[in-house]
Formats: sequence, structure tokens, C-alpha cells
Amino acid sequence: MFKILKNERGVALMLVLGSLLILTTMVVEFAYNAHVGYDLAAAERDRLKSYYLARSGYNLARLELKFEKDIRARYANLLKNMKGSGVTADPLCKQIPLSTGLLKGLAAGQIPGLGGTATAGTSGEEDSDEDSDAEEKKPPKEAAAEPPKGDAVEGSEEFLSFDGDFAVECDTEERKVNLNVFRADPLAGTASAVPGATVPVSAYELQKQLLFELMSQKEFQPIFQDKPDEIRKVINAIADWADRDDRVNEAPGVAGGAEDADYKGDYKVKNGKYASTAELLLVNGVTDDLFKLLAPQVTVYGDSKINLCQATDEMIKAFVNRFIAATPGMAQISETDDSKWTTIIESVHFACSEPSPAPTTVAAALGPTIGAIDTRAIAVQISPPGNRFYRIESTGIVGESQAKIAAVLDASSPNPNLWKTLYFRVE
Repeated sequence: MFKILKNERGVALMLVLGSLLILTTMVVEFAYNAHVGYDLAAAERDRLKSYYLARSGYNLARLELKFEKDIRARYANLLKNMKGSGVTADPLCKQIPLSTGLLKGLAAGQIPGLGGTATAGTSGEEDSDEDSDAEEKKPPKEAAAEPPKGDAVEGSEEFLSFDGDFAVECDTEERKVNLNVFRADPLAGTASAVPGATVPVSAYELQKQLLFELMSQKEFQPIFQDKPDEIRKVINAIADWADRDDRVNEAPGVAGGAEDADYKGDYKVKNGKYASTAELLLVNGVTDDLFKLLAPQVTVYGDSKINLCQATDEMIKAFVNRFIAATPGMAQISETDDSKWTTIIESVHFACSEPSPAPTTVAAALGPTIGAIDTRAIAVQISPPGNRFYRIESTGIVGESQAKIAAVLDASSPNPNLWKTLYFRVE
């Protein structure tokens, strides 16, 4: 009996240690869950802040567009005489992208030429001995008083005291190729932009040719490797996705096999308008690499015309090559003739240096550089002055959280309250 009792010594210690182990595990688990919950709540808070910062940037961009359109409408006659003054046809939100850095710099008076201060006597040249002696004889000046703040920056510290940053990018959609031109009947209508053409050319075929000239440039070489037939096959698939018939339109008036032949199972051609450019990823032959290059140059808004004043250099080259290819008797321009292309692009930029250049003005400047006799044929393919569709991308950042708003506005109405939001997405 004595031995049995002796063997039971230490049981209480084991019970205590086991209880402590259980309690420690529970406390650690509770602390871990609380920490995770706190981090999730903080991340959600930062995410919400970043969204509203992005929304603020988006609303500021709309406000900037409103004032710009109002100014351009009120002072249209005055702006016509300001060529070379820096006031161009580009929207102001593209020329001066909004960001918290810009706003804080303006509020602090640190933007050169916009309220910034300069230090006197910093011309970079050494003073002569005579001037130095004169300065030594002058009585010491009192420290200059800090210049008073103007009404424009009153309360700016409170307004800009939020956490995080936002940045806004703005551009027009008219400078891109409209994919929904392919919704039209491939054989309906002829292009008045190609006078003298031996074969009637529809807007459908002109748009295919513009894409071909764009995708034949060196940026796309790693994808197609100098295989024009592959380029045309992909372009046919892009056009057939939206057009009204069910046959592959290989050439003007030439129909091939069924459009659905290259798609498997229940996956069929849409035969409807593109809802967004991301739909290109559903088209046969459009890879991720091709989409990354093509997406910035295409849109689903507008018409078959191109705003050359806001187009990229690559789009200008594609526009010129398309016009030459569709106009009988015009000589092709070599892709490697850099001097010629520089002259062509500079002529467009010069014509577009005024606030509202008419298509005839741009065509008159471009025509002689490419050898076009009738510049009216160029003008009818260029968008008229005045932008309608704007893409706004606003990004808000707080800590490690980021939110991005991408939207497209139809700003055709003179009343900003009637502007339509055609696309709105939060990423």
C-alpha cells in the first residue's frame, strides 16, 4: 500500500502542466485569431480608403473635363488664334494628369511657374570683387517675411490631410480602331474615302486593312514573324466575331468556310457587338501577348474615323499605309525609311498644334508629305474636332492596398449632368 501511494506522487504536477498547456494553446489561438482579424479589418479599411481616393480622382477628372469643355466652347474664336501656344487638341486631363503629388505641390507653392518661389542671386555666375565689397558694406537685412498664402490655397492643409495617394490618367477613344465597325454587313456600302478605287471598298474592309497595317509593324514581329497570312487570318477572326453573317470573309466579296469551324464544342462566334476590348481574348488566334500589344490601340466606341491628332505614331503610320494601299497610283513608303516617316509624323503634329484643328487642316498638312493629290479623301477619314468618348483610369493607394477605377464617358452633351457612363469597373 505504501509503494502504491508513493508511485502516485507528481500526478498533480502533470495535471497542472497539462492545464497550462491547454490554456496557453487557447490564449495563443485567441491572440492569433485576433491579430488576423485586426489585419483583415485594417486591410479592408485601407481597401475602402483606396477605393474612395480613386473615386475622388475620377470625380476630379470629370470636373476638369467639365471646365475644359466650357472654356473651349466659350472662347473657341480666341483659341483658334493660339497655335503654338501650348494649348492643343489633347484633353487637359491628358496633358496634366491629376495626382495627389501635383495637388500638394500646388498647395505648397512648389510647382515651377505655378506659385513656386525662386532664390534671388542664383544665376550661376560668381560675383565680382567690387560687388562683394558693396555687399559687405550694406547693413544686414532682416529675414524676409514668409509670403502670405493666397485664397487659392486656404484650407489646403485640411483638404490634403488624408492618408494615401491617387493618380488619374485620361485619354480619348477616338484615336483608336473601333472594333464594332465590323458589326456592319461586310458588303454593305462603299467608302467615299477612296475615290477612283477600281473595286468598291466598304468601311468593314477599310477597318480590316487598318488593323493589318498596324499589326504589320515591328512591335508585332515577335508574334507573327513576317507572316502576313497569319496576320490576315487573325484579323478575319476578329471581324467575323462581330459581323452579321456566319461565313469567314477572307477578302472583299469572297466568303470562305463557316466561322464556327475554328471553335470547339458549344463555344461559338458571337456575331454581335464587342462589349469590351477584353472580348478579343475569346477570338481564335488572339493570344495574351497579342492582346497586350493590341488592346491600347482598339476600342468599342466611336465610328470608323481616327483622330490623328491624338493617335500614336504607330497609328499614324497605319493610317497612312492604309490610305496608300487603298488609293490607286500611290507609291508605298518603306518601313525602314525613318527620315520619310519622321517628316510625315511631324507634319501631323504641327497641324495638330492648334486647339481645334479641322480634318481638312490635318489632311492639308499630311497630303503633300505622302504624295496625295486629293487631300479631301484623307479628311473624310479623320475625326472632326471635339472629343466625345473619354477613358478615365483612377488609382487610389493606401498602404499596401490599391483600388483602380476604369470608366468610359460619353461627354457629347453640353450639360455634364447628362454625360453617360458607358463603362465602369473597379479593380
